[in-house]
Amino acid sequence: MEKDLLSILIIDPEFTDHQRIRDSLERSKVPATLTFASSTNDGLTYIGKKEFDLILTDHKLPEANAFQLLFELQQRNLSTPVIVLTHESEARVARDAFQRGVDDYLLKEELDTISMFDVIGNVIEKKHLRE
Repeated sequence: MEKDLLSILIIDPEFTDHQRIRDSLERSKVPATLTFASSTNDGLTYIGKKEFDLILTDHKLPEANAFQLLFELQQRNLSTPVIVLTHESEARVARDAFQRGVDDYLLKEELDTISMFDVIGNVIEKKHLRE
């Protein structure tokens, strides 16, 4: 991943997770401006106003889950990469997520130990190869 400033939308209903994600991105030295939303509808509103390089979204969201968000992105012909965040107890959703077009998924329990720079770099690189 190049060191360009990325525009990342983070959709998660838990404000404590907003901080965990921010901390993980900063620790991994991901150069980004972050926009936070707490629901699917809020996220879609931001998406309608601005182009993002990446979307990090919790699987369980108010109004609709991440799969509905993916469907909405596909309906709008947006190719923004999406990484789904889940808890270990929800890891079974990973298979469904990939079948529905998600670019990657992460366990929230890993946010303190993984390199978000590497994960995001791989996802962005895959997007560039598709284009």
